[in-house]
Amino acid sequence: MSEGLIVIIGSGELGPSMKTTYRHLFEHVAASSVTILDSPYGFQENADELTTRIEKHFRDSFGVKTKVASLRWADAKGVERRRFLESVEQSEVVFAGPGSPSYAIRVWSGLGMREALSKVVDRGGGVVMASAAAVTLGAKVDPGL
Repeated sequence: MSEGLIVIIGSGELGPSMKTTYRHLFEHVAASSVTILDSPYGFQENADELTTRIEKHFRDSFGVKTKVASLRWADAKGVERRRFLESVEQSEVVFAGPGSPSYAIRVWSGLGMREALSKVVDRGGGVVMASAAAVTLGAKVDPGL
C-alpha cells in the first residue's frame, strides 16, 4: 500500500496546469475513482452544473470513475449526513473545491470530516482540497469568513 497524499490547491484546480499533479496523485495512490464533494458550492444555483463540469473534467482528463458525495445543507437529516460521511470514508480520492469556505464549514460542522478525510489518507488514498475548500483545512477557521 502506498502512502496517502493530501493535495492543497489555491485556485485553478481544473486548469491545464494541474494535470501533472492529478496524474501523479492517481498513480501514487493507485486510484481509479474520485469522489466529488459538493458541499462548498451546494448553495449556488448552478451547483448541479458545477458537479457535472467537475465530473467531466476527471473522467475526460484522467479516465477515472466519478462519484458524488452530496451534502448541500447544514440542516440535512442524520441519515443523509451518515451516508455522506460513509461515502467520504470509503473513497480512493476525495475532491472538494470551489464555492464558499464558510458555507462548507457550516455544512461539515460536527460531522467528523477531519476524521473521515484522515481515514482516506491513512488507507493510502488521496484528498484534494482546492480553492474554497482549501481554506477549511485550518485548525482555527472562522465560519464567519
